[in-house]
Amino acid sequence: MRTRRLSFALGIVACLAALALWVSGRSFWIDECNAAVKAIQPDLRSFWSTFSGMKGSDFQLPLYMLLLWCWEKLVGHGEFALRSLNILFVWAAMLLVALRTSLPRRFRLFWCLLAAGSPMLAAYMDEARPYALQFLAATLVLLGMSPEERVEDAEKWRIPLFASGVVLLCASSLTGVLFAFGPCLWLCVAIVRNRKLVPFVREHSVSIVLSLVFLVPLALFYLHTLFSGSRASGMGSPNGKTLAFCLYEFIGCMGIGPSRLALRRDAVAAVRPFLPAIIAFCLPMAFFLLSFLSKRNGDKGPKVRFPAVSMFCAVLGILAMVMVGWTTGMRVLARHWMPALPVFLFIFAWIADSTWSRSSWNRIFFVMVLAAWACSSAILRFSVRHAKDDYRTAAAIARSHLQQGKIVWWAADGAALGVYGVPSEGLVKLMNPSEAALGMTPDPDVVILSKPDVYDAGGTVKKYLLDANLKETASFPAFHVFEKKSDKNHPVGE
Repeated sequence: MRTRRLSFALGIVACLAALALWVSGRSFWIDECNAAVKAIQPDLRSFWSTFSGMKGSDFQLPLYMLLLWCWEKLVGHGEFALRSLNILFVWAAMLLVALRTSLPRRFRLFWCLLAAGSPMLAAYMDEARPYALQFLAATLVLLGMSPEERVEDAEKWRIPLFASGVVLLCASSLTGVLFAFGPCLWLCVAIVRNRKLVPFVREHSVSIVLSLVFLVPLALFYLHTLFSGSRASGMGSPNGKTLAFCLYEFIGCMGIGPSRLALRRDAVAAVRPFLPAIIAFCLPMAFFLLSFLSKRNGDKGPKVRFPAVSMFCAVLGILAMVMVGWTTGMRVLARHWMPALPVFLFIFAWIADSTWSRSSWNRIFFVMVLAAWACSSAILRFSVRHAKDDYRTAAAIARSHLQQGKIVWWAADGAALGVYGVPSEGLVKLMNPSEAALGMTPDPDVVILSKPDVYDAGGTVKKYLLDANLKETASFPAFHVFEKKSDKNHPVGE
């Protein structure tokens, strides 16, 4: 017994250590720059002014942005420093599961192993964005839902745990509200069905009141953000391709396949060279699921009803997310499905625990899934192929030329300029300019262009580059640099 406990403890420690590896010090990309520019504000007043003044989706991430601002005051505003907040969120989620003694020990270890190796979690831990916080909140909700007893008979701490998860999920972002709806609906149906509404309210009145104290002002705040024009990126409604890409990311293929920048540029053509590797990656999961379906589940692990209910709640949240994207023109991405990931890991851990003792093949398939996920996560973390938009290098090049008195056109996100300390004198910021607007700007010595489909959708900057005969002198993830004199190349930095 003592050996098993020690093995379990060592396994959890190894999982915690593995999770910390997924956070890097690579350059911030677009969304991170927008988050960082709020985090670096020196006081609460300037934070609120910047937070409320930038009418993008960040205005609908109240809790995360406030926590990130506080975190920056403790650890600084470096890339690794800001992202390290995600480590605390995911560590908390893992420890909550590990310490949930009412669940089988082997099941808890399997969930933690799957979380530690999950490419989906690894990818978004490496971003200064609210996805790790949503993972924690969804895990709280999942643990607060009772897998064994009826709701009214649940242990007293379960409802406060559930309520805390719902509040955190709703406060993390407006999209989190969509994933909180399913679990709340499940709770209401369970209470009404058991005809214990009055005893439930009396027993958990403190949790209910505290939840309302947070949720009512939060609902009013979100209404304010919507009326003020804040919304997520409107680059297209969900379609078959975008949903296939969401599933591709969600099951962990990201590291095995092409980079996101390559997929953005070449779409399906970018996937073809990686098809054998992607198929090989998916085969262990297919065999793992088939081994479970080939024989009815026994009595081991949590009962079948709870995995089915939790999966229903997760799928309901995903469908709500897709419906919102379809009706509003919002681009739905896999990261918006993050609150469903703890449930996905729960189902896999439950299947592994249920089939572990059937045969050695079941154990082999599960180990193969863990190995494939860990491999995909490691490639995501350490491969140059998967580097995101390199705003740090772009800012260094712009700063170097501006210090020499040159004119620099910056056709990229403007938030990075403040984060990376780029001076404004001599800098011309461009966002899908017209030919008339370009004609009124001073001729550039250097042009820094990122993602033409976003920052030069009309092609006017590219046309100017051809007409003015500027030469490309540097390229790096998501950026191209053009100069008048091609013989004077400048170092691209780190």
